[in-house]
Amino acid sequence: MADSKRVWPASVPIVVGILGLIPAYFIFWDQPRLVYESRQVEIPLSPAVREGFEKALGASVQALGVEKLPDKLVYVTVQNNGHKPSNSIKGVVSVPGRIVDKDLKGPQDAYARELTLDSATGSQVSFSCQFLVHGRYPITLSIWYAEDRPEQMAEIALSDSKGAAMSVESLETDTTRWQRHIYFVLILIGGAGLGVLQARVERWLDRRVKRPG
Repeated sequence: MADSKRVWPASVPIVVGILGLIPAYFIFWDQPRLVYESRQVEIPLSPAVREGFEKALGASVQALGVEKLPDKLVYVTVQNNGHKPSNSIKGVVSVPGRIVDKDLKGPQDAYARELTLDSATGSQVSFSCQFLVHGRYPITLSIWYAEDRPEQMAEIALSDSKGAAMSVESLETDTTRWQRHIYFVLILIGGAGLGVLQARVERWLDRRVKRPG
């Protein structure tokens, strides 16, 4: 009877750890996780060749509402690396120059619903997507522009219904995605470890009480 009284309190932390998996599942695991990577590259044309093209095109370039040919390309790739679809995605990209052209691409409608290029001004593009499934179903925004503020970089603001998106070096090697997995496992290990530790402490105390003299 005494042994059962010691075992039950020792098992309480284990039970708590297991029960903790329920909120941990919804907090750390069953969530969307919107991330993005961005790249800015230079369009390889020498100044002389570029000027020659602009003069040769002349009126054709002006008819497009463009004073200069683009010399920079920035592209932003958005992906949901979580375990649940992402909703109400909004993105705004501002570039240090005048936009010449832009392109927004995404997966099929079954994976990305209502993907829309909302507005495009002289130096800013905004887009939205109401639903993006989790997995390798990226959305890519490409912007060609004529740079006039070389000391600045493109500014990117992305968010969904859960908050701001996270910038990563690479979508394919996104190491931070494992943080949620680690937290999830640590809760279980922590609860089980506390139970084992408490059981050992009680046995040690029990031996000291029974020790003669």
